[in-house]
Amino acid sequence: MASLVSDTDKLSYANEFNNIHDTFARPVNVWKTPERVVISSDPNYNFLYNEQEAIEVTYIPVSGTFDCRVQWQDPSKMMGWPEVREEIRGNICRIKAKKDFVDFISDAEKIEIDGRPVQSLGTNRPHGLFNIDFYTLFFKESE
Repeated sequence: MASLVSDTDKLSYANEFNNIHDTFARPVNVWKTPERVVISSDPNYNFLYNEQEAIEVTYIPVSGTFDCRVQWQDPSKMMGWPEVREEIRGNICRIKAKKDFVDFISDAEKIEIDGRPVQSLGTNRPHGLFNIDFYTLFFKESE
Protein backbone atom coordinates (compact mmCIF):
# COMPACT_ATOMS: atom_id res chain seq x y z
CA MET A 1 0.00 0.00 0.00
CA ALA A 2 1.31 3.41 -0.92
CA SER A 3 2.10 5.89 1.81
CA LEU A 4 1.38 9.60 1.73
CA VAL A 5 4.73 10.24 3.40
CA SER A 6 7.92 8.92 1.85
CA ASP A 7 10.53 7.02 3.87
CA THR A 8 12.93 9.94 3.44
CA ASP A 9 10.37 12.35 4.90
CA LYS A 10 9.66 9.96 7.79
CA LEU A 11 13.36 9.84 8.61
CA SER A 12 13.58 13.62 8.39
CA TYR A 13 10.62 14.07 10.78
CA ALA A 14 12.07 11.54 13.22
CA ASN A 15 15.39 13.39 13.17
CA GLU A 16 13.64 16.67 13.94
CA PHE A 17 11.87 15.11 16.95
CA ASN A 18 15.23 13.81 18.15
CA ASN A 19 16.66 17.33 17.77
CA ILE A 20 13.80 18.73 19.85
CA HIS A 21 14.43 16.07 22.49
CA ASP A 22 18.17 16.79 22.57
CA THR A 23 17.56 20.54 22.78
CA PHE A 24 15.18 20.47 25.75
CA ALA A 25 16.44 17.39 27.62
CA ARG A 26 17.85 17.53 31.14
CA PRO A 27 19.89 14.87 32.93
CA VAL A 28 18.08 12.29 35.07
CA ASN A 29 20.23 10.16 37.39
CA VAL A 30 19.42 6.52 38.13
CA TRP A 31 21.09 4.17 40.61
CA LYS A 32 20.70 0.39 40.77
CA THR A 33 21.81 -2.17 43.33
CA PRO A 34 25.62 -2.41 43.17
CA GLU A 35 27.07 -5.54 41.64
CA ARG A 36 28.77 -7.77 44.19
CA VAL A 37 32.10 -9.26 43.14
CA VAL A 38 33.60 -11.97 45.34
CA ILE A 39 37.31 -12.64 44.91
CA SER A 40 38.75 -15.72 46.60
CA SER A 41 42.35 -16.87 46.76
CA ASP A 42 41.25 -20.48 47.37
CA PRO A 43 40.16 -22.36 44.19
CA ASN A 44 38.04 -24.77 46.30
CA TYR A 45 36.08 -21.97 47.96
CA ASN A 46 32.31 -21.86 47.41
CA PHE A 47 30.96 -18.51 48.58
CA LEU A 48 27.41 -19.86 48.97
CA TYR A 49 28.27 -22.46 51.60
CA ASN A 50 31.70 -21.78 53.09
CA GLU A 51 32.53 -18.98 55.45
CA GLN A 52 36.13 -18.12 54.82
CA GLU A 53 38.29 -15.17 55.77
CA ALA A 54 40.42 -15.28 52.62
CA ILE A 55 37.84 -13.61 50.42
CA GLU A 56 37.48 -10.08 49.23
CA VAL A 57 34.09 -8.62 48.42
CA THR A 58 33.91 -5.61 46.15
CA TYR A 59 30.81 -3.67 45.18
CA ILE A 60 30.70 -2.06 41.75
CA PRO A 61 28.25 0.83 41.55
CA VAL A 62 25.68 0.65 38.77
CA SER A 63 24.26 3.99 37.71
CA GLY A 64 23.34 5.93 34.65
CA THR A 65 22.52 9.45 33.53
CA PHE A 66 19.91 9.84 30.81
CA ASP A 67 18.66 12.87 28.92
CA CYS A 68 14.90 13.30 29.37
CA ARG A 69 12.45 16.09 28.80
CA VAL A 70 11.13 17.03 32.24
CA GLN A 71 7.96 18.87 33.20
CA TRP A 72 6.77 19.28 36.78
CA GLN A 73 2.96 19.08 36.93
CA ASP A 74 0.19 20.45 39.09
CA PRO A 75 -1.68 17.27 40.13
CA SER A 76 -5.00 19.12 40.47
CA LYS A 77 -4.96 19.66 36.69
CA MET A 78 -4.23 16.00 35.90
CA MET A 79 -7.39 14.32 37.14
CA GLY A 80 -8.26 12.94 33.70
CA TRP A 81 -5.01 11.01 33.27
CA PRO A 82 -5.51 7.28 33.94
CA GLU A 83 -1.85 6.87 34.92
CA VAL A 84 -2.13 9.35 37.80
CA ARG A 85 -4.52 8.54 40.61
CA GLU A 86 -6.74 11.34 41.88
CA GLU A 87 -5.64 10.94 45.49
CA ILE A 88 -2.01 11.80 44.69
CA ARG A 89 -0.95 15.19 45.93
CA GLY A 90 2.45 16.81 45.81
CA ASN A 91 5.00 17.28 43.10
CA ILE A 92 4.28 15.17 40.03
CA CYS A 93 6.79 15.01 37.22
CA ARG A 94 6.13 13.97 33.65
CA ILE A 95 9.13 13.01 31.60
CA LYS A 96 9.61 11.95 28.02
CA ALA A 97 12.47 9.56 27.53
CA LYS A 98 13.92 7.09 25.08
CA LYS A 99 13.68 3.32 25.41
CA ASP A 100 17.12 2.89 27.00
CA PHE A 101 15.94 4.89 30.03
CA VAL A 102 12.74 2.86 30.35
CA ASP A 103 14.71 -0.39 30.22
CA PHE A 104 17.30 0.81 32.74
CA ILE A 105 14.84 1.96 35.44
CA SER A 106 12.95 -1.34 35.58
CA ASP A 107 14.85 -2.38 38.73
CA ALA A 108 16.26 0.95 39.88
CA GLU A 109 16.85 1.66 43.56
CA LYS A 110 16.88 5.44 43.30
CA ILE A 111 15.90 7.94 40.62
CA GLU A 112 16.72 11.62 40.87
CA ILE A 113 15.19 14.34 38.68
CA ASP A 114 16.45 17.92 39.06
CA GLY A 115 18.21 16.88 42.26
CA ARG A 116 14.97 15.56 43.80
CA PRO A 117 14.44 11.89 44.65
CA VAL A 118 11.35 10.51 42.89
CA GLN A 119 9.38 7.29 42.72
CA SER A 120 7.64 5.91 39.66
CA LEU A 121 3.87 6.05 39.39
CA GLY A 122 3.79 2.87 37.35
CA THR A 123 3.04 2.62 33.69
CA ASN A 124 4.71 4.26 30.74
CA ARG A 125 3.04 5.36 27.55
CA PRO A 126 4.88 4.76 24.26
CA HIS A 127 4.48 7.27 21.45
CA GLY A 128 6.06 8.51 18.26
CA LEU A 129 5.10 9.86 14.88
CA PHE A 130 5.79 6.74 12.79
CA ASN A 131 7.60 4.45 15.25
CA ILE A 132 7.76 4.20 19.02
CA ASP A 133 10.60 6.63 19.67
CA PHE A 134 9.74 8.02 23.11
CA TYR A 135 7.94 7.05 26.31
CA THR A 136 6.00 9.25 28.71
CA LEU A 137 6.44 8.36 32.37
CA PHE A 138 5.11 9.90 35.57
CA PHE A 139 7.00 10.23 38.83
CA LYS A 140 6.13 11.59 42.26
CA GLU A 141 8.66 13.42 44.40
CA SER A 142 9.51 11.37 47.46
CA GLU A 143 10.85 12.51 50.79
